[in-house]
Amino acid sequence: MGRELSAISTDESESGRDRDAELKERLDKYDYKERGNVVNCLLSCATRFPPEGKVSLVRDILGANSDKMLYDLYRNVYTALLVPMKTASRRGSVSSSPLPKRQRNAGLVASTINESQTRTRVFRDILLKRDDYRCVVSGCVDPEYHQQMGLPADVPDIKLEGAHIIPFSYGCWKGKGVPEDVANIWELLYRCFPGVRRAALTIGTINSPENGLSLTVLLHSAFGNFRIAFKETDIKHQYEVKSYGYLNYYERQMIPSNRLVTFRQAEGHKDIPLPDPVLLDCHYRIAEILHATGLAEVIDRDFDRWDEMRRAPNAAQLREDGSTDITRYLEAAFWWAPAQNDPTAV
Repeated sequence: MGRELSAISTDESESGRDRDAELKERLDKYDYKERGNVVNCLLSCATRFPPEGKVSLVRDILGANSDKMLYDLYRNVYTALLVPMKTASRRGSVSSSPLPKRQRNAGLVASTINESQTRTRVFRDILLKRDDYRCVVSGCVDPEYHQQMGLPADVPDIKLEGAHIIPFSYGCWKGKGVPEDVANIWELLYRCFPGVRRAALTIGTINSPENGLSLTVLLHSAFGNFRIAFKETDIKHQYEVKSYGYLNYYERQMIPSNRLVTFRQAEGHKDIPLPDPVLLDCHYRIAEILHATGLAEVIDRDFDRWDEMRRAPNAAQLREDGSTDITRYLEAAFWWAPAQNDPTAV
């Protein structure tokens, strides 16, 4: 990642300053758009970001000279961090930071980005080798390995997938050049979670084993939707499986009764790194924010609304009688920019 990214400011010099009272007072005075979402989101992020990320966010909030700027800060966090994390296969419109300093940081990030990544079977294969061909949560064995090894019929087997901790969508896009949105989401990720930058996660290493887990299809979906997350315990490589919202019967059955899992490297594959605790902590903190604020449901609702509208028989057509709800279209379109830059766009 080099020297360029080391120049990104995370405002570490203010890490010891307690400004919680000032923060609450400023947010209490906010009286502009989406007051509930803005206050809940920024307060929850300030509470749950790691210390350096909190310092950076609080400084920006207190430095906002108007409610409009504060709203723009919220939009940046919402569209460039929470939405890309939550909607890994659907890229929405990203709002850049209103602060010139942050925009310069995004420019630094853009200068380090080379090319989009592609999904490969190698990612899954490496994870399965490291994890002994078992789901790291349920212990279920991959069917091909089960058959190959002639394991007893009472050893549970089920299809396994390689799950990215920081979504794979962070590392891929269509077209040549680097879209501005890509630089913006990485700049914000590094700013809010400086440990991710220090862990050397980049677009080029998005498929590294440190950024992956072997999970069943069901648990992969739950993990990607932030319905489960891994909270680090005091024991090295041991995590508590946290759950949010509704898990179906089969998902619940796959989680140990004590909710504790320990990650280990299989014999003969000690050279393959385990999942990076910093990346798992980032995922866990995002899960806490999404569900503490109710924004997980807000994001799903906004994207579902746009999907419904764009698939409707008369989608994007204005009625001659002037009865088209243009505001509804524009508001929904703001959340979904299907776009040429999104390789997963329909």
